[in-house]
Amino acid sequence: MRRTLMTFALAAAISVVVSESTHRAATTRTEDFADLLKLADCVVEVNISALKHEPTSSLGIPRSVATLKVLRCYKGTLEAAVEIQCETFGGASGESTIVMPGQAKLETGTKALLLLTKAGDIWRVLAGEAGHVDLHRDQNNVEVAQRANGSFEFYIRDEQSLSGYSAVKKDALSAEQLRKLVDLIVTTGRNVFEDTAISRAISTAAPVVGKAMIHSQPTETPASSGFPIGRIALIVGLTSLAWLAIRRRG
Repeated sequence: MRRTLMTFALAAAISVVVSESTHRAATTRTEDFADLLKLADCVVEVNISALKHEPTSSLGIPRSVATLKVLRCYKGTLEAAVEIQCETFGGASGESTIVMPGQAKLETGTKALLLLTKAGDIWRVLAGEAGHVDLHRDQNNVEVAQRANGSFEFYIRDEQSLSGYSAVKKDALSAEQLRKLVDLIVTTGRNVFEDTAISRAISTAAPVVGKAMIHSQPTETPASSGFPIGRIALIVGLTSLAWLAIRRRG
């Protein structure tokens, strides 16, 4: 009896783990900006010039394909003025709109810095919304950089600190600061400003205020409501296999 209960419990636990990994497929192992920059195949500043929705994709769910015009490439081989296609999952499907949690939300007419990865012939945003930096102008016409999900974390030289450095964590940066940070990480592999003048400029700069970001949330559609059903199916299937294994041993 104890063996039976333990086997059932193990089967249930495995099914939950598998289901959770499927449900969180759009999330990431890390949201650290510096780490993601190192993992990206390409890092580009772009204008999002067009967006089309397709009812089905290779995964059997709707997808959206954005046309990106490259303004500047920090990492990779893409050149300025080149247009590429970038795929995200979710989008219009008949009268409904399916939202996949964690996916980058690309909108026509906006500007962004994107961390991209290549999937066959199509580009995708690495780590979904964690790899998407929105670029917009505030009420003072200052260009602001703001991550769709997460903050910017780095270090600056600080002569008054015992370690010689101070940690900086900001929800938003000026676009100029962002470009310096990206160049730094791509060039050195570290998110540490050693230059005293740059460090002083960052520490004394006026605070940058970002806008309210709307994160991708699951909607009551087959793409989201199907997960509990899948979990139940996995539990039933695995527990049935466990029961058969016990009977064979008996």
